[in-house]
Amino acid sequence: MYLHAVNHVPVFIDNIAQPRSDSRIEVFLIDLGADKKGAKHLRSLTHPLVRTPNDIYSLGPYDLLVTNDHVNTHGHLRLAEDLLTFKWNSKTSIVRLNENGAEVVADGLHNANGLGHGPNGTIILGDAAGGDLTIFELSPGRLIKKDYLALNVNLDNPTYYSDPYASEADASGYVIGGLLDGIHLDQTCRDPSAKIGSSVWIVRRDNNGKIQKKLLIEDDGTWVSGASVGLIIPIEPENGKKEGWLVTTGPFSLQVGVAKISLDELW
Repeated sequence: MYLHAVNHVPVFIDNIAQPRSDSRIEVFLIDLGADKKGAKHLRSLTHPLVRTPNDIYSLGPYDLLVTNDHVNTHGHLRLAEDLLTFKWNSKTSIVRLNENGAEVVADGLHNANGLGHGPNGTIILGDAAGGDLTIFELSPGRLIKKDYLALNVNLDNPTYYSDPYASEADASGYVIGGLLDGIHLDQTCRDPSAKIGSSVWIVRRDNNGKIQKKLLIEDDGTWVSGASVGLIIPIEPENGKKEGWLVTTGPFSLQVGVAKISLDELW
């Protein structure tokens, strides 16, 4: 199994750490059949187009998509990128990176963050600051935008729940973990004791194209502080009752939250 990881290598000038990094993608190999488990580092992938990498969508051992979540590496302009969502400010991108080089496959994006696997081979992207979910289709040299869902929550790493027990009632949908008060994240994220309120939603379009949203869980930060992802693991139905395990956590949380939720009559 291959493992891809973003590595923000610190930059030092005259032994002073700078407010930017020499970011790269590390490629590891994990032999699941080995007696002694471990990750072997194979190589680092770098390119000038990969400036502010946030997340990775793996296409192959040395072939992947990378989001650049900002244009500016530091300073007030970087903060302005998060707060402002005007068209002139939507300049982040998705880059396809491999051993042969790199190319921009989607641009003009605002705060491109987490990438995930959608239904039917689609690729889903979260705009963390803007609260938007975009669904893409991969084509040669470009990502084609297929759909766009505007949400009322900051989001980061979207996932998709494909209901394995769908019959008349299909609980499938995009699962979104996000912040309740994201505007204050710049202050609260520096306080290890802070409680960052979060919520997890499931969303989809119905057969008429209307966006449907369902709140799965909401927390003031006591259970999970600053959720950035939600994932549903199905439970085999008993007595016609459809349930699942909801798993959520975030970069500022001291724990992973797990809760049993009902998946009956979501829509």
